[in-house]
Amino acid sequence: MKHLKQIGVVIFILFLWVMGLFAQEGPAWLPMGDLYQAEKIWTFLEIPNTSIVLAGGRYGGEGMGIWKSTDGGQTWSLKLKKYYTKEGVRQLIFDDKKNIIFACISNISRDYKDLPWKSLWYSDDLGETWNYIYHPTNLGAQAGIHGMALIDNKLYVAFEENRTENGNDWWIYSAMLYRLDISDHDPDNWYWEFVMQYPDLNYIMRLTENNGKLYVFGKDYNRDAIRIFIHDVQMLNTSSVTLGTISKIASQVQSLENLQAKNEEMQSAPKHSKNVSPTNWR
Repeated sequence: MKHLKQIGVVIFILFLWVMGLFAQEGPAWLPMGDLYQAEKIWTFLEIPNTSIVLAGGRYGGEGMGIWKSTDGGQTWSLKLKKYYTKEGVRQLIFDDKKNIIFACISNISRDYKDLPWKSLWYSDDLGETWNYIYHPTNLGAQAGIHGMALIDNKLYVAFEENRTENGNDWWIYSAMLYRLDISDHDPDNWYWEFVMQYPDLNYIMRLTENNGKLYVFGKDYNRDAIRIFIHDVQMLNTSSVTLGTISKIASQVQSLENLQAKNEEMQSAPKHSKNVSPTNWR
């Protein structure tokens, strides 16, 4: 009988302990600062050993935005906004050796002059100010970036390409992998390289690095499936093709934009018929 009483006491104590767990309040969540006019936030970045946090996404209706907090997320300020893009900033990545932040943008529209050719941006002052980098001209003005990975001073970039097909202007995805060599301390001497195209993929959705290898995640072109490619970057070093420094690419883009402006001016100029008979003033 005494043994049964001891068991009963133990069961009663366990019952009180379990009920106490259910009665405890959940974790307290502290409201933090607002990200002004942010519609989508795709990416967050914390700068190590600081209270700096950055967020990137879509600003307003069809803009890109980068927000910065210097107090661990309690307050935020908008540092960069540009138009037009349906998705905004897809990823932020930090080079802790050079203290440089990179931001990439996808789904760029030609309807506004802020973003064509400018799918990649960087900041060398921890997100206070931002500079754009022209992407290679063979991609077209509306090419955007879905993902990035930084390995050994090489910024790997997964591009999407927008082009016209059969007279229709829509998002024709093509899985293109490029990289930007950022070994030099002067950004003007950074240079673009073409790495490869993936004909079996509709588009690349993510890049990541693990133990010095590059992982490529992409949507299969013909099946409802995600495919994964793993690359030894040393092998990619032997097959990549140099396209030129970012200053050289910038000159090429300026030439293309000047040519486009000239063509638009010619098309908008009044057209005179060649069949008009000369006026007889006599």
